[in-house]
Amino acid sequence: MKNYENRLKAIKRLADGKTAKVVIVDYKDGKYFLDGKQVDISTVKANVLIIDNIPSDEDLAVSSAPPESLKGSDIN
Repeated sequence: MKNYENRLKAIKRLADGKTAKVVIVDYKDGKYFLDGKQVDISTVKANVLIIDNIPSDEDLAVSSAPPESLKGSDIN
């Protein structure tokens, strides 16, 4: 958590400066995307690069079975 706070402080310092270019890229299936196009993040020109991890379809799959806490005769 402390590392996260330090990163937020660094972003704030850049944002408080005159100008800072902040770029948000999506990360999915081991690839980075900017505006829907695959990019190499080492070539993205930015002061701050924020990576948004998009969950895979498997991570989003919902089980049809109820959770263990809802199974059994204790439900009335």
